[in-house]
Amino acid sequence: MNDSLYRVKSAKAGFHAARYKRFGKLCYVIGALQGFMGHQNKDMRIKFNEGEWVTCPQVTAICAGNAKYFGGGMKITPNADPFTGNLEVVILQDFKWYDFVLKLHKLYNGTHLSVKNVSTR
Repeated sequence: MNDSLYRVKSAKAGFHAARYKRFGKLCYVIGALQGFMGHQNKDMRIKFNEGEWVTCPQVTAICAGNAKYFGGGMKITPNADPFTGNLEVVILQDFKWYDFVLKLHKLYNGTHLSVKNVSTR
């Protein structure tokens, strides 16, 4: 059972991962890599709480959650706590497929927040 009460994840990766369930937790990695095919990063305007709109250039993914894990055990929102009533938002900017592969271990152990093109709110 997934411990996340609320989560938003890459629809592309989730769509592709569903076809590879026979590979267990690896299905999400395969799905994410397949999702990179034809993907183009987009500049996005984001508003957090009642703050001002902020432009985030070249967004690859926005992940929001109140629990730490999704995607086959990726610790994507490592500071999230389901008991606070808040969401942690992690923004990946200008990621390429090879960045995903090279930084995959950081996504699984929750140390990706130290990567220069990853931010959190």
